[in-house]
Amino acid sequence: MSLRIVAVGGAGLDQEIRDVTIHQTADPAVAVAEYVRHLRVRATGREATIANVVVAAVRAGRIVRSRDYHDHQAVADLFA
Repeated sequence: MSLRIVAVGGAGLDQEIRDVTIHQTADPAVAVAEYVRHLRVRATGREATIANVVVAAVRAGRIVRSRDYHDHQAVADLFA
């Protein structure tokens, strides 16, 4: 699975989501997703590929709580 998102948050950032894996948990209302974000800053052309993990709780078809884990330093370095 691949998803391309352009102009994230007005930062001139191109983002592509790749290699999405959804893991079931013991609680059917909680899912864990792993994926890779490929980022490119338009102004500088700098790129980074960053692994992510999201833990989401769902109720009535809506995400009611989520936690997103990734390498914050790698994102900061991209904009340095």
